[in-house]
Amino acid sequence: MNFLNIFKNKVICIPLLQRDYVQGGKESVISPFIDSLLDETNPSDLNYIYGYTEHGSFIPVDGQQRLTTLWLLYLYAAAKAGMMSDFTVNLTFLSREYAGDFCERLKCKMPEVLQKATENDSLNSIIQDEYWFLSSWLNNTTVNNMLLTLKYIHRKCAGQEAETLWKHLLSEDGITFSFLDMSEENGLDDDIYIKMNGRGRPLSVFENLKSWMDEKVIQAMKDSNELWLHEWINNMDNSWTQFFWNNRNLTQINPEEIDDEQLFCFCNLIILYWMLNKEQLQSNIREMRTTDHYLYEQLLTLFPQSKETDGTSEIVSYIFDKLQKGDMLSLVWIERLGLLPLDFLKFAHDSLNKLSCIYRAVNDLDLFMGNIDTNVMPIYDLALSESSYGRTLPLLYAVLLITEDIDTKAWMRECRNLILNTDIQKEKLPEILNCLNAFAEQTKHSNVYTILQSYDKQENDFLHSFGSQIKEECKKASMPSEYFPQMEKMENNRFFSGRISSVFRMLEHEDGIENYTLQDFIDCSNILMEIFYSGDGRDGGVKSIYDKPDDRLLRRALMSFPPYFYGMYRNAYWCFCDNMEEWRLFLNNKDTEINSLRLLIIKTCLPALRHSSCADISESLLQSMHEAIDNANRDYEEKLEENEVDDKYNLHFIHHVGIWNYMGTSRCSWPEDDEHGLHILLKTSNGNNSGKMELRTYALYLDYLDTSIRKDLVDDRNGWSVGIWPREDTCMYFEIFVPQLKRNLAIDVFHKCKKEDDYALSVFLRPTNEEENDQNLYIENNYTFFKPFLDVNINIPIHQEEKSGRYITEKTFSRKGIQLLLHQLLPSLKEYITEHYGTESH
Repeated sequence: MNFLNIFKNKVICIPLLQRDYVQGGKESVISPFIDSLLDETNPSDLNYIYGYTEHGSFIPVDGQQRLTTLWLLYLYAAAKAGMMSDFTVNLTFLSREYAGDFCERLKCKMPEVLQKATENDSLNSIIQDEYWFLSSWLNNTTVNNMLLTLKYIHRKCAGQEAETLWKHLLSEDGITFSFLDMSEENGLDDDIYIKMNGRGRPLSVFENLKSWMDEKVIQAMKDSNELWLHEWINNMDNSWTQFFWNNRNLTQINPEEIDDEQLFCFCNLIILYWMLNKEQLQSNIREMRTTDHYLYEQLLTLFPQSKETDGTSEIVSYIFDKLQKGDMLSLVWIERLGLLPLDFLKFAHDSLNKLSCIYRAVNDLDLFMGNIDTNVMPIYDLALSESSYGRTLPLLYAVLLITEDIDTKAWMRECRNLILNTDIQKEKLPEILNCLNAFAEQTKHSNVYTILQSYDKQENDFLHSFGSQIKEECKKASMPSEYFPQMEKMENNRFFSGRISSVFRMLEHEDGIENYTLQDFIDCSNILMEIFYSGDGRDGGVKSIYDKPDDRLLRRALMSFPPYFYGMYRNAYWCFCDNMEEWRLFLNNKDTEINSLRLLIIKTCLPALRHSSCADISESLLQSMHEAIDNANRDYEEKLEENEVDDKYNLHFIHHVGIWNYMGTSRCSWPEDDEHGLHILLKTSNGNNSGKMELRTYALYLDYLDTSIRKDLVDDRNGWSVGIWPREDTCMYFEIFVPQLKRNLAIDVFHKCKKEDDYALSVFLRPTNEEENDQNLYIENNYTFFKPFLDVNINIPIHQEEKSGRYITEKTFSRKGIQLLLHQLLPSLKEYITEHYGTESH
């Protein structure tokens, strides 16, 4: 349709919601746009302009930028050709009085202005010098940009024949666009709005890309009758656009816009295409480097992370990383690299046709695909947003492989399970895509589960890239059909995300349940889903009620069953699992020791659940864990004194919640050859500068710290402060200030880590600055202070170390023995200070 015919005798009224007119503000945008409008050899199609009629005026919802530019161009041409009587289109702005006034005055005065302007004049300057032009109009962005547009129009049209220019603008096939009147009488509403230049913004990246692709398709149609070429533009403007609109992100700032969704989708399809044809893209880059090195160097500047030594594979990787984030290369570089050949456009055509047909089925699958944002459609997550090499891209490709012969849910379930539980790095993605291709090829002859039931690695290992997860999927495919609902329920739990080998590890073991039933499977999996959970907003991997800082129930319960530990080594430290990733590794890695969890569930939680009168499963599990802890924790001190038991380290973990809270990231240093747990150093963090405390010393410290644990021990240290030294030579200490000496007296207590009963202590004066520089003086002062006291009050062997000057016990003690020694030492030494130095210390 022609601009003049559509809007003849009408007012175009730009509404309040529209932004300023900005097209004229950038020469790089407006100049080529005007060129395209004036090009008589190639008709200019401006796509859709749509809006509605209100009170006799046309209100554009989309197209303000183009309409304003067209109005200025037609006004200029009419004034130049002396055809103002035929130009009956008016333009006004509801939200910008200056702009409306300017347009009204400009239309009246344009013929006079053009009579004064020469071919070399800047038309905007001529207008600004006119007596009728108000200087205050220059404060308006829209007016300023309209003036600039007129400058560019005059620059390009001043030398043209006025009659020829006017005739071109009146032509029905010169400048055209699709006009959509959305007035109620036409039965349309703003849901149909999904076209160009939403809210007057400059052309988006996708709009430019779309125009480029459309033009490439149009050119290809001249030499080919392939059906897809003739379908492209119609599909782009209809079914594909409807697909983008129906799956857009409704929570984004401007949910009425879909440019981002369209751009991300094409970026993702480009990545998939070139992942499958990477050698060709590398070849294109190699050819550029060989034939035009200057151009190749320009290419490198697009990637700040690039290095001179980078090969073509690295450059391709950088391209993928840009596309992954929706950062499309410029059209110039798309052409130079051959990034969007016709083969890709055919791939995109087929892919978008597939997505347009199948998206509802995928959205309705009720399968957890790894996305935690429940406010967006699954297909938006996989296809229309920023992608990931390890999840969304292979899952999107799995969607594109769906055919009429494939059971969509079974296919996507299995692909989800394999993809989410395989470590897929960028370099591995082509291999994964080829495996999915091979898998899809197999489904032409058999259904998904039958294929997995008969899967033979030796005969045809077409799923080799998915590693250990294949074994689990083959096992599950062979399970009786009545197990499938519960398996799918567990797979859809975010924590398990398709991998449920843990339930089989619980049941299929000598400590499990022989010939387990469906009910056993359901109960065991329900317990696992109740404990290992991410639905309360935490990424800790365990439901918060089982890992509260004041009880750490699950952790302490796990230490109550053989082999009396759980977890795994990570980065040279023992890890008791601090987040969901680590709990998943613990449960699913075939090399981890999970017998304590198995015994907790099978021998304690499962029987209790079946005989419980509790209202829900959580109450039953809490009760079971408390009972397990109470049984293990009963007679804590007595068990530590038993000689026939070598391994007692777990008793400290069970007894003291504070031990778990001290380990800020659930880490400790625990040598692999330390079978009896004698060298466990608790760590406050993962760093090298982490605080470190020996396990047994810290447990003893907690007893003296908190009256709720041992009031009698806290009473023993009356008048003494207690603290810890969290370094390699870890210890706890008691300290008291002696005012008359103006210094502190300290008792260090530590565990020598050679056997369970290996506690010792030392007593000493904190050195003064003078003593720090004179070791002999320090030794002498320690001797003078402590020798009289120790000879009278302490009846155990204790000697002064020659090197340190401290008095250290000559033998080691059991935990009870060190407590008895402190029971004697702390009050008597305090009394000695008071007796010999007059004033009681404090």
